[in-house]
Amino acid sequence: MKSLFLLFLIPAMVRAEPLRLVHDPALSPDGQTVAFCWMGDLWTVPTQGGRAIRLTSHPAMESNPAFSPNGKEIAFNSTRDGAKMAYVIPAAGGEVRQVSFHTDGCEIREWTPDGRSLLVNLLRDYSWQRESRSARLALMEVTQRAAEIPLFDDYALAGTLSRDGSQVLFMREGSEPWWRQGFKGSRAGQIWHFDRQKNAFRCLLSDEIENRSPLWRADQKGCYLVRQGNLWEYDFASKRTTQHTHFQEDLVTFPAISRDGRTLVFRVRFDLYRWHPGDAEPEKILIEGATEPDPDEVRVMLSKATEVHFAPSGLELAMVAGGDVWVMDAELKEPRRVTATEEEESSVQFAPDGKSLVFISESGGQPDVWSATRAEADAPWWENDRFILKRLTQDVQTETSPRFSPDGKKLAYLRERGDLWIADADGGNAKRLVESWNEPKFDFSPDGSWIVYSKEDEAFNDDIWLIPSDGSLPPHNLSQHPHDDSNPRWSPDGKRIAWTGRRDRDEVDIFYVNLSPNDDEQTARERTLAKARSKFTTSKKEEPTPQKGAAPKPASQPPPSKSAAPSTPPSDPKPNVETKSAKSEAPAAKPAPTAEKPVEHVKKTSRMPIDLNGIHDRIHRVTVAGTSEYALAWSPDSKKLAIHSSWNGRGSLRMLEWPDKLTSPTTLSTSSWTSVSWLKQGDQITGLVDGKPAMLAGKSGSSPRVLGFSAAQDYSRSSQQRALFEQCWRIMRDHYYDDRLGNRDWDAVRVKYSDMAAEAPDLDGVGECVLLMLGELNGSHLGFSWSAARNWRAAPWNEETGHLG
Repeated sequence: MKSLFLLFLIPAMVRAEPLRLVHDPALSPDGQTVAFCWMGDLWTVPTQGGRAIRLTSHPAMESNPAFSPNGKEIAFNSTRDGAKMAYVIPAAGGEVRQVSFHTDGCEIREWTPDGRSLLVNLLRDYSWQRESRSARLALMEVTQRAAEIPLFDDYALAGTLSRDGSQVLFMREGSEPWWRQGFKGSRAGQIWHFDRQKNAFRCLLSDEIENRSPLWRADQKGCYLVRQGNLWEYDFASKRTTQHTHFQEDLVTFPAISRDGRTLVFRVRFDLYRWHPGDAEPEKILIEGATEPDPDEVRVMLSKATEVHFAPSGLELAMVAGGDVWVMDAELKEPRRVTATEEEESSVQFAPDGKSLVFISESGGQPDVWSATRAEADAPWWENDRFILKRLTQDVQTETSPRFSPDGKKLAYLRERGDLWIADADGGNAKRLVESWNEPKFDFSPDGSWIVYSKEDEAFNDDIWLIPSDGSLPPHNLSQHPHDDSNPRWSPDGKRIAWTGRRDRDEVDIFYVNLSPNDDEQTARERTLAKARSKFTTSKKEEPTPQKGAAPKPASQPPPSKSAAPSTPPSDPKPNVETKSAKSEAPAAKPAPTAEKPVEHVKKTSRMPIDLNGIHDRIHRVTVAGTSEYALAWSPDSKKLAIHSSWNGRGSLRMLEWPDKLTSPTTLSTSSWTSVSWLKQGDQITGLVDGKPAMLAGKSGSSPRVLGFSAAQDYSRSSQQRALFEQCWRIMRDHYYDDRLGNRDWDAVRVKYSDMAAEAPDLDGVGECVLLMLGELNGSHLGFSWSAARNWRAAPWNEETGHLG
């Protein structure tokens, strides 16, 4: 009975699902069957529509199917062995046979008329630089293993052979992506003809209008093609073009024709259509697939975070993992979920008093600054099950990168493309400090009265700027150099600012400026003398004074932290510290947009004084050969600087001691760190190591304490896919779209693709919806890349075909 019961259950678990966003259709010779790719596998379906049959089921990605001339076999590409290799499978399904072996791969176009070879595009010799210029049409035998034979020595795309194999149609130029709509220009696709017997070429169509995908007409006296996004016909003798489809808002893509020339299929937006020569309009092909139900609820276990920020105590941390905000303690390491949205959260930060969090949430499709507090304020964050969330910015603009002032009373953040705003900690009294076309990196002075930031100008050059946090003075260009300067960090004692800057093409170095001339002019002996006097004064103050009564209790000491045995750090290359101005090496210092003036110090001002007179002469450069520095973090006593750098091709965390030991950087960790900060409590460096929170004592010989975790997360797959698409849509709205340039109604574009992105069977389908959306803009240099779950690798290693020369 149990077996019978299971037999009844199995049909119930399989449902008919409409298949959309199918790829690479190919017709059988008689036009009765369509082969296509969907969810990375190979399928067939009757051309009239109906239930699709799955021919392959493999984690690798299948593409480019092509029926053999007798219709009994289908050739296709697959990444089963790394690159796109050619394989053959019976048309009804069965054993797969590999027929290509060069590890640079190929792309199948079709079979030769005799069924002995495949017409392919070869990808050889620097094909990653510009594939369209490297592709060569060639013949590849399928009955035996032999070298491919190029048809001619020049680039060609979308090739197709005549019925007798003596003529070739192909495309040149046409390097714009297939999803771009309305392109016109000198790079538009051209249709060419090649006579193999006469070795003669002629251009058929080249008129700065996109012409793509030629297909031989049944009488071989003309061809079909995609022109201006629709299906057209071109007659060789009369040179006349005739339009057959009239889609206004979408493109005809992936066209294919049967070998008898009587049936064509192609895709428009999400669906396949069929068209027979002589038909007035094409008909949609309705495809169903028998697939197991794919539950919308997804459950995952998270073990890596994308960012982290530790509470001032060092006992708790907040992190972003799986797009949500979590809190966790450093001992039990049991994460508690603060947010549960399908949209993304980011830029999480504790307030200086540790009582609240701020972060960016895209909840509801609108990125705003939010705060979180504990429902039980007397309990630690990690012992709370509920959190009070509050939206601090309520507007239609996009906010990013919130950051508290050191006293926690102010909140700075970026708005729109990169304007720097400052507000009260609760979001009130907001005002714009700096207007910027891209996102600057910024830091507060220790007293919160200044903000230092890096900003790109119209020539894409980053400089370091200073501005009072109340906006009472205009910004002052601190670096004034024609090369990039970024990542400014203010020392906790307020005496200097450090940043990273590029002066040589292949190296990024550290720069710093002393904000007072006295600190710049002080010698090493004078600093040592001041240190000695300070110790002497402290010692005198600590001398015991006789008192009546019991002796005072000793100050409680924190228990010693456990750490691994000290490891010997590798030897470091020695840096060069330039005592002269780092700006003297510049070819020509650019003038500051704002006239350089000393700050007027009014007695009543509470702003930290900065002497801007001659400040550019107090800029110094620290160069470490073979390294590039990217992120900086000051120690609480301002005597050390942690540096996340690339050293000998690997990430590392290193430390400079200020200001007299800059010649000997100390390697603290050979791991790559992100989200680096330095806590006063316990003198610990914190951050992420390989996606896991980590803590490290700020001294040589320490080992990082990595806080591994496991967090259970659930979310709606369709809602998350919609959120991903709309995030991409919003980025283009905020940073690219301009309705004055004649682009589409951008809100209507979102509606057009958003539902399909939510319904897409996998991340590849979502990515394709994003590409179609970008195509609506008809712009160059637009694209979207993603990492799908089917990153198939056949083995820990793959063979590689060698190249001569």
